[in-house]
Amino acid sequence: MSRVSNGRFQRHFKPGMMFHVGGVPHRVVYGEKEAGMVGECDLRLDHKITTPGGRFWLPVPMALGFLYNDFFTENETVLFPWPKKGGGKYTGACYVAINQGWQHAGFDLDAERAEKQRRIEEGEAS
Repeated sequence: MSRVSNGRFQRHFKPGMMFHVGGVPHRVVYGEKEAGMVGECDLRLDHKITTPGGRFWLPVPMALGFLYNDFFTENETVLFPWPKKGGGKYTGACYVAINQGWQHAGFDLDAERAEKQRRIEEGEAS
């Protein structure tokens, strides 16, 4: 399912949404950009961290997303260099996340891993 409708990108994140990724709680809240805007509003993604002083919701910095992209692209490219897919495969999954949602990209990856594991267990070549 495409997130573009009538030439406009459709938002699927809504304030109040909560989910766990990798055991880390996340939430979507109203952001503070362009406070005077009419119509669409800024949203912010928070994650909950635990410190000796307690548990706190902190904004997820965009740089964290860039770190993840940099790390996973490099790692996959080193492990599976050209002509294998490597980093390009990860980048392709990023495009799926952008156009169809992060859960769809994760589902595709999980299904691929399950198929690979099935082939290994059945003794097929990978």
